[in-house]
Amino acid sequence: MTSKYHNLNITNNGFTLIEIALVLLVIGVAFLGIMGLGHGGQESVKEADNNARCDDLASTLFKTLEVYNQRFSEIQANTPEKNWSSQWYAAIGENKLQFPPVAGMSNLYNLMINEGYTRAIDNKSIYLDNWHPYYALIMATNKTSSVFSQPNMFHVRLQILPDGDTYSSDERIYTTTLIKNGGLQ
Repeated sequence: MTSKYHNLNITNNGFTLIEIALVLLVIGVAFLGIMGLGHGGQESVKEADNNARCDDLASTLFKTLEVYNQRFSEIQANTPEKNWSSQWYAAIGENKLQFPPVAGMSNLYNLMINEGYTRAIDNKSIYLDNWHPYYALIMATNKTSSVFSQPNMFHVRLQILPDGDTYSSDERIYTTTLIKNGGLQ
């Protein structure tokens, strides 16, 4: 006796476990690639923002130093006994340099000429949406001629760590030179 089911042609139209694993692998690799592109885009945006903020900070500081430099040169021109370099030494030593606020930072009034990194914040006005970089503003003297008994030039170096405590971005370095005649080189 022959079974009526014996002659039926049964086909299996399902997926094997290996096929499903391969599809999941392809989807996972594609997803990781998309996530990597998103992260790279976020890093690019963060670095562009850091560049703009650091440029603004350097521009503000150097313009302020140029104003002080012109003022000290004019004082020396009108009062020869008040030496240009002595005025700089006094302003730096007594921390009399006042800098204007920079957009997005808590406070720059406590900014000072220093040798090591300092955080540019005022603990009384810390806001999470503000920018809190570390900076080092260094002024070094240079006598360019043996004719002058006092330095007639200051080299200024501004080093900024834009991400503060995280150190996740590269340091930005800006330099300029203040010269005795009131200019900025």
